Amino acid sequence: MAVLRPYGVLGSPGDGIAVADGFTKAGFLFGPLWLAWHGLWLPGALWLAAMAGAAGVLVALGADDTVFAILCLTGALVIGWEGQGWRLAALARRGQVLPTVLARSADEALFLAARGGP
Repeated sequence: MAVLRPYGVLGSPGDGIAVADGFTKAGFLFGPLWLAWHGLWLPGALWLAAMAGAAGVLVALGADDTVFAILCLTGALVIGWEGQGWRLAALARRGQVLPTVLARSADEALFLAARGGP
């Protein structure tokens, strides 16, 4: 049995895009590449600046490799958890926002949004 997830649907009812709200494995694994692929330049630049700043502070404090690994894992988790929200916000600024729907897949979310479903 598939789990219902909230999808943000953007665009016109017949030609939209459905973005699942929640954790993204691809964003977690590929981080900055995932952000660039989806055109999220500002969040990507801010994330890179934050990571570089934190790494600089850690170098100045003489931190060991374990602390750097924790920093990298934390940075990846931030993109994994927040990436879809950043993507939805960027898409909403570019076009018409349709209702959020509960669906089992992106295709089902587009179908429900096109017919004006829940």
